[in-house]
Amino acid sequence: MKKSLIAVIHLPPLPGSPRSSLSREEICQWTEKEASIYYAAGIRSLILENHGDAPFFPEENPREVVAFLAVLADRLKAKFDVDLGINILRNDAMGALAAAAASGSDFIRVNVLNGIAATDQGLIAGRAHELLRLRRNLTSSVRVWADIQVKFATQLY
Repeated sequence: MKKSLIAVIHLPPLPGSPRSSLSREEICQWTEKEASIYYAAGIRSLILENHGDAPFFPEENPREVVAFLAVLADRLKAKFDVDLGINILRNDAMGALAAAAASGSDFIRVNVLNGIAATDQGLIAGRAHELLRLRRNLTSSVRVWADIQVKFATQLY
């Protein structure tokens, strides 16, 4: 099995989040610059993550977050030949899948796919049953990468 290094682009606060200060275009330019640094270093796998949006929604994010991540991902896919993933924090697997399918991204990362985790956003239950059905309904081949034991949480099962 071929191994690769995956870099996470921890996005600045997106429009609408409490600490947001950049315009949409400034965020797009910032994201492309970050991707170009990784690309120049030979990294060909990237994950977009809305890390600057803390405090995070436990599961479903506002639609504008999902839409904007799709736009960012689409711009990166057009500019760079990379394997691209999306992670919408804290655990918006359905939103990440929708953005990935719309943008032609390759995979999503899900913090809690199954079981129950105690997090700083409260108890989060995995929704694999919904996610996999949505992927099938979208006729999408987006891969699902899930944490085995999510960081900053306690797995309760």
